[in-house]
Amino acid sequence: MTVRNILTVFFLCITPLSAVSREIPDDEEDPYFILTGQAAEAIDSCDYESAAARLLEAMSLRPDSPENVLLMSNLGMVYSYMDKDSLALITLNRALEIAPSMRTVLANRANVLLKIGRNKDAYRDLDAIISIDSVNIDARYLHGLLAIGFGDIPRAKADMAVVHDAQPDGLPTAVGMSAILTLEGNHREALSYLERLAAESGREEDFAALAACQLELGRLSDAGATIAKGMGKFPESGELYYCRARLNRDRYDRKSAETDARRARQLGIEPARIKLLGF
Repeated sequence: MTVRNILTVFFLCITPLSAVSREIPDDEEDPYFILTGQAAEAIDSCDYESAAARLLEAMSLRPDSPENVLLMSNLGMVYSYMDKDSLALITLNRALEIAPSMRTVLANRANVLLKIGRNKDAYRDLDAIISIDSVNIDARYLHGLLAIGFGDIPRAKADMAVVHDAQPDGLPTAVGMSAILTLEGNHREALSYLERLAAESGREEDFAALAACQLELGRLSDAGATIAKGMGKFPESGELYYCRARLNRDRYDRKSAETDARRARQLGIEPARIKLLGF
């Protein structure tokens, strides 16, 4: 699995670090709690405009309530769902000014920061969560993936060891361990994790990563079967065309390899990678 694709799979493998909190108590007669309940229902229905309005109305009723931190955290995520990410960050920052160590808010801000490509800032928020709760699996998992992307393999291993201990057969473990082992060139040990990913999540990146691993191990027939299955689902995959170009090259079918390499480039594979194939 390439570093470029690592973060594209994590949302499939775990529930997001944090989303809408349900920790506000329910009270059928209190307008504050009625509004928070209505906001939750609106979020479940993807009616984010109504959800934001109900949350703001509830906070205006009790501007000094300590429970408003959770409402602000929820409001920040609602703004993010509406693609108002700047407003989401302003809201989450305000919540953290009130409760700097609140893991729910830190996790939500990390998610928003990742969404807008501020990975280093998200990494710092995840650091803060881990310093408070060292066995927070969601934070460890995402922190580990970011560490891989930053080239900090020792830290990634430490994070993924915690994930592995908690979920040895889970997809998060398969994602993290396959990425680390592939980067270390340990393709034989990475293989079982990649096979699990292709079988259970079945994304384009998973088929390409598995095929690349099989090619590294000289398992050409297996790679061919993986590529064929992947192309059946993703016929316009540049990564799979690239893998098939490698496969055909290794089978000494240069004409087919060149055709696949040309198609891979048309589908977005970088020319520098194409050159690695010798074309």
